[in-house]
Amino acid sequence: MRSVDSKKKINFIKSYWLDTLNINVYKYDENKLSNLNTYLLELTNVISSIKMDNSKYEKKKFGLVYIVEDLYSYLKQNIYFVKHYNKHGEIDYLSKMLERVLNAKNKENIKKQVLELEKLASNLQKIQENNIKLLFNELIYYIYSSVKLEDTYEYVKSLVMDLVIEIILDGYPIEYLIKEVYKETEFDFSTMSNYSLSLKEQFENKRTSFTQNKKMNKYTFIFRIDNLKSIQPFTIKGYTFYNPLRESHNRYFKNINTLFAEEGLMRKEEVEYLRNSPRMGKQDRSFFNIVQHTDLHVRVNTRHWNEIKAKQEVLKELEEIVTYIRFVYDISNIRVSEKNVTISGLKKSYPLWRDGRNIDKYLATNYRDLNIFRNKINELEDEDNLINKLFRVNDNSRQYLLNSLNSFHLGIDQSSTVNKFHHYWISAESLLANKKVGNIKSEIINTYSEHLTYYYYYIELVDIYNMIFAEFKYYYHNKETQKIEFPNEISSIEDLGDFYNYINLRVFSQNLRVFPEYIRNEYLIYRIDKFASLNENIETRVKFNARLKKTYQRQLSKIYSLRNQMFHNGSKDYTVIGFYTDWLESLLHALFGTIRNNLRDDGISNEGNYLDINYEQFVKFLRNSPANIIEFYISD
Repeated sequence: MRSVDSKKKINFIKSYWLDTLNINVYKYDENKLSNLNTYLLELTNVISSIKMDNSKYEKKKFGLVYIVEDLYSYLKQNIYFVKHYNKHGEIDYLSKMLERVLNAKNKENIKKQVLELEKLASNLQKIQENNIKLLFNELIYYIYSSVKLEDTYEYVKSLVMDLVIEIILDGYPIEYLIKEVYKETEFDFSTMSNYSLSLKEQFENKRTSFTQNKKMNKYTFIFRIDNLKSIQPFTIKGYTFYNPLRESHNRYFKNINTLFAEEGLMRKEEVEYLRNSPRMGKQDRSFFNIVQHTDLHVRVNTRHWNEIKAKQEVLKELEEIVTYIRFVYDISNIRVSEKNVTISGLKKSYPLWRDGRNIDKYLATNYRDLNIFRNKINELEDEDNLINKLFRVNDNSRQYLLNSLNSFHLGIDQSSTVNKFHHYWISAESLLANKKVGNIKSEIINTYSEHLTYYYYYIELVDIYNMIFAEFKYYYHNKETQKIEFPNEISSIEDLGDFYNYINLRVFSQNLRVFPEYIRNEYLIYRIDKFASLNENIETRVKFNARLKKTYQRQLSKIYSLRNQMFHNGSKDYTVIGFYTDWLESLLHALFGTIRNNLRDDGISNEGNYLDINYEQFVKFLRNSPANIIEFYISD
């Protein structure tokens, strides 16, 4: 086939890969960050919760019906897993058992089917091969096949989603995959300069990096334990805790030397003391002032094929040990620092040394300057600013918002994923407490799914505009005039000519079909076509809106089910928790963003109707109005 077709496919794969890793509640995808193995993990967790509950096996227990519905729908659409693991009818039998559970009556005892599902899930997990390698092979075959990209959007999306999730389940965090999507340049030592890699070379390099043989390596991790002090070293479950300034003591009792790399975990005065420490017997009072108040370090050696996964496993167990130390000895405010040292052979990674004071709370990630200029000062002193508007809401309603915000901010400040989830969930519940509802689960699922569906189209259109603008800024920027030179077909459209400084969303949405001709991002072209179809066809938009709301309901129900497992059964599946913690954080950002906008528009009464929307009116507009969707949000 022509090389231009393969380039288009690789371009689409690259863009969709990045979009998949963008955890945003408004990034719609029916199987967002899910594949067969994540569904099997969730299914086994729910079944474990039902078994621990010692009550009847009903399909609505702990959100079982939502997991079963999602997995059943996923198997109907999936290509890769069905193709590779249905050789002896395993997938067909799983689908049959899922269907039996779905068709059971609400109060029917389905213990036999549930236990059979648990057995099937376990068997399917055991028989799987190297999915990452196989999925890359599937993509390679697809890229150079004769099929057209325009006819296979859903097929390639399914393969990419399955691949990304398999890589995450293999131990690579989302942050790593975002940074390491494709290596666009490579350094040439002969010319001592960087040279660009083609899309094909980028993809091949990425495939090689994730499919190479897994070699076991030795890793040494060193962590600082904030606020934990001790003169004597000690070891718990292979983790050696020691005072880094007592070198001779540590060497004698634990055969540990303080390394240069550890200086990045210390304060400035500790580093100076370490470098100029006096001989034993000639120490002055500074010994007690510095050494006794030095935070302990922890060192652990392990073997693993994946550095990132090794660190995650070590950190998980270390946090548990530190929590037990804090509990048993009633020590206040000790925690594992986010800074750490990693050593593997000659390779070392370590932070720069700390300032003379404890600057953790002043780090760039935690400390925010208001950056107040004259206009900001005027805004803060304005009687009608957002803060003063909040104080006009009645005390009771304002307290619920305050509780929600406090929990949200506590969650952001946490380093532990589990702690983040706890605080985010409390924040989500507190935000609805003002409604005095009887069933918090149904209220969260219905209110938040309607809210997200209501604003989805506006957010999606604005995001499409931002991506188009970025494309034009990159490809059509005139360096001499420092302006973007838009094609005549776009600049000549009335009210769209000033695309650089101002965007008329009404006109923009009416002329979406004009842009794909001038865009090189294949996934963006796909999104434009999809949104334009919703604008042009009422039947398409009504069906899409129903699927969109149902997807949000299922996602929220999964999170509620996970909340029950964590709060009542002590479940700690860190992979699944990580997915939904990021999603829950994105949900809260969206909700608080709406509240800010409502405050600006005076859309919040004294009773504190923070999230009130007229969803019925919105659905009626979608069904009856021939106008494009954005008209609903724009008032003349």
